[in-house]
Amino acid sequence: MELQKLISKPSVTGIFLIAVLCLFSGCSRGDYSDDIIKIKDKLDKIEKRLAEYEQQKEVQELKAKFNEEKAAIEERLKKIEEKYEKKPGKAAAATAPSPEKPAAPTKPTVAAKNQFHIVSNGETLYSISRKYKVPVNELCRLNNLKPTQHVKTGQKLLIAQ
Repeated sequence: MELQKLISKPSVTGIFLIAVLCLFSGCSRGDYSDDIIKIKDKLDKIEKRLAEYEQQKEVQELKAKFNEEKAAIEERLKKIEEKYEKKPGKAAAATAPSPEKPAAPTKPTVAAKNQFHIVSNGETLYSISRKYKVPVNELCRLNNLKPTQHVKTGQKLLIAQ
């Protein structure tokens, strides 16, 4: 009868059998500290790699945002330069001689020296044209540049011939 009760309750019997097997097969608590240390080291390496990846991803996102902002600013500057060049009176006044002043008689002299400008950091064709009171399209013509072309720091530009 007792055997029947044990058989009728398989969960209690199963637990008992597992406990007996563990006692006889050496399934007791062992020293797992080395395994735990290895696992912790691997987790630390994974966390470090993940942090580096996230940092690289943030840098790439910042670079992309910077490039977008730079392109937008350059586009706005281009529109402003074009708007300035299109204003009536500005380009005509700069290219046509003023009727108030009589033209000075030309003397047969030695050819005038060319005037140059070395581009500084942050300067544009527009800022240089304002500095020397020369239209941007004239600077472009003298230096074989396009109005949308950027000048580089240290570049030598012909201002007047």
